[in-house]
Amino acid sequence: MTTVWVSSTEIARLADISGQRSRKILQEFFRGQRREWDGAVLEVRLVRGSGGRAGSCYEVRLDSLPLDLQRRFKDLYGQAPPQFFRGPMAQEE
Repeated sequence: MTTVWVSSTEIARLADISGQRSRKILQEFFRGQRREWDGAVLEVRLVRGSGGRAGSCYEVRLDSLPLDLQRRFKDLYGQAPPQFFRGPMAQEE
């Protein structure tokens, strides 16, 4: 199964929080300043893409999100959620 990574913007929509709050939460995980969010330990990565400071964006692995957000995502996008492609590898594809 393909690993699905979700943008901070999408997390904001799913969790009904501001985009700024979503980015801050993901940034704290990425920097090791936070251990869990709503009982889940998020796996976060920093990718090059559009938007963000100098084109950097935070993404979180879908299966590391709290279960209610995973369910919401699958309700919106179905059982085979789309992969969000960013960065140099995405441009090559």
